[in-house]
Amino acid sequence: MLGRFLRRRIERSATPNRLGFEPLEPRLALTNVVISEILAVNLTGLQDEDGSRSDWIELHNATGAAVDLNGWHLTDDANDLAKWTFPTATVAAGEYFIIFASGKDRANAGQNLHANFALDASGEYLALVKPDGVTIADLFNPFPEQVADISYGRGGQPSTAIGYMATPTPGAANHPSALGIVGDTNFSVDRGFYSSPFTVEITTETPGAEIRYTTDGSAPTATSGIVYDSASPPLISGTTTLRAAAFKSGYLPTDVDTQTYLFMDQIVQQSGDGLPPTAAWGYAGPDWEMDPAVVNDPAYATTIIGDLLSVPTISLVMSWDDWFGDGGQGIYPTAGEIERAVSMEYITVDSANQFQINAGIEIQGGTSDDRWKMDKLSMRVKFTEPYGPEKLDAAIFTGGGRDAGAAVRFNTLILDAHQNYTWAYGGPINPVDQRSRGMLIQDAYVADLQNLAGGFAPHSRFVHLYLNGLYWGLYDVHERPDEHFAESYLSGEDEDYDVVKHNASTVVSADAENPNSAVANYSAMLSLVRQNMSVNANYEAVAAKLDVDDFITYMLVNHYVGNEDWAHHNWYATFNRAEGDGRWRYHSWDAEHVLKDLHADITTRYDTGGPTEVFSRLMASVEFRLRLNDVAQKLMRNDGVLTPAGAASAYQARISEADRAIVGESARWGDNHTTASDPPGAVNPY
Repeated sequence: MLGRFLRRRIERSATPNRLGFEPLEPRLALTNVVISEILAVNLTGLQDEDGSRSDWIELHNATGAAVDLNGWHLTDDANDLAKWTFPTATVAAGEYFIIFASGKDRANAGQNLHANFALDASGEYLALVKPDGVTIADLFNPFPEQVADISYGRGGQPSTAIGYMATPTPGAANHPSALGIVGDTNFSVDRGFYSSPFTVEITTETPGAEIRYTTDGSAPTATSGIVYDSASPPLISGTTTLRAAAFKSGYLPTDVDTQTYLFMDQIVQQSGDGLPPTAAWGYAGPDWEMDPAVVNDPAYATTIIGDLLSVPTISLVMSWDDWFGDGGQGIYPTAGEIERAVSMEYITVDSANQFQINAGIEIQGGTSDDRWKMDKLSMRVKFTEPYGPEKLDAAIFTGGGRDAGAAVRFNTLILDAHQNYTWAYGGPINPVDQRSRGMLIQDAYVADLQNLAGGFAPHSRFVHLYLNGLYWGLYDVHERPDEHFAESYLSGEDEDYDVVKHNASTVVSADAENPNSAVANYSAMLSLVRQNMSVNANYEAVAAKLDVDDFITYMLVNHYVGNEDWAHHNWYATFNRAEGDGRWRYHSWDAEHVLKDLHADITTRYDTGGPTEVFSRLMASVEFRLRLNDVAQKLMRNDGVLTPAGAASAYQARISEADRAIVGESARWGDNHTTASDPPGAVNPY
């Protein structure tokens, strides 16, 4: 469906996004070299010489003679008309000519040409400028929001009109453009929590458009789903995932909108009866049930609905087979790096900060997704084409304290199940001890401490998660400390960041032109650290490549909580290679094995290539020890974060956040991994 690829449509408008033809100025109409077609979201089309599917710009020589473009310019900046300059490039009369808008900046005569900018798919200024750097030969000002694998240019009637084209034609005459985009679907009742039946009217402002909807999680298409009839709108009498899109011949369809309606009195009685067929999964078979022993316990029977409303809700909706289908289709039974298209909704009791966005999803985790610990799995939601926008704009982490300055734009979010030291743990390593010490909050708490201490760790909050309307437990939604995270909290552009995790060679992000940059730059920092740190010049060389105070903060936090499952893995590090003072910084990750032993001392750990090796070697430096003392004084005295009062306050904040919500978690997963050998109370310890 073309409409699924529309970008940046989180904020819905009642005004149809209809294409209007744009006649050219008379002096440009078929009498010049013109921009005839562009493709700003190239996922499956033309490849450049590197095998990359870059954005591209097509020029058409509409004159009667050959034109040499030497000295002409392309720009996406009205204040810099000579932003990128052509080499010698002759375009014959009537010929079409392609320039990749890749940002690679290649201007060699006789070779593929690459501008030094990429096209902004949300729409922007684009101009072809003559050699004087002033005269505009042709202007898209601005071109509108673009669609994945749908080009935009001169292809309508009259021939000077501009529109979207379902079939791109790089280097050839354009096909007729679409008549427009169907106006977005609007629902008379918004997503949320309900207790009484109601009907939902679905409308579009495009006359003659057909609306189709589904309630089984699948995305409606022009030939699938139920045709909406305004005389009999869908009746919602229980938990429902309503998805709709609108279609009209000759027009691009809408994207798929989703509204989840949750009936809490049904949710607490969830059993799994009547569900579609599913692939085999689960410790003792598929686990769908809310445990009656918790739901009906007098201590919770009157509170559990409120407990399920005590934190925000995230609803994930997609085809049932994409969730649980056989033959490798379902991501939950198959796990691994299988990506599917999903709708994500953020729902709150007061409707504040709610949103819906189409995205990609996969199961997240290293060894945990093979279910040797538990059946509740973590997931990664990616905001990217072709599923939807490349960014989510949403105030998920708001407020002061630990969330002061939290980002409001995201490329990725993790829905973390938290497995170690939780009630549902069923692994072979001390299962009774793991459950009896279950806290759920450890990872979030350690990240909180790093943020409160002035460092950079993932922000997070607890949410109740639903899959196609099925309650799936209490999850910790948090950021991923990758290149996009670094751009949000540090400086520069995301493409400027090298990112490694767990070890020196596991690369998350590197220079597109030099994929070895992350390994090389991290190894270079390690080489500096492995010099004699008692020599101050050697220490200063390290300090130029490592943010020392930030590093000390990170290390003190991990030492303070006694992080035992670190630093042979479970860490991220980022480095801005484009800035003169770019330095490596470490970020908290997966800190579940903490707060286990009051007497634990991990300060002498030495993990080759990890932050503990860096710390051990830097301790030979007098200057480093002085900085360590200064930072420790700041964090561990007066009102510092790592004083007993400061650390307890941060801990209590997380406990208070999860206190009532965890009742729902107990009902959903507390009995997932239980055996006859479990001691009394281990099943539902809340």
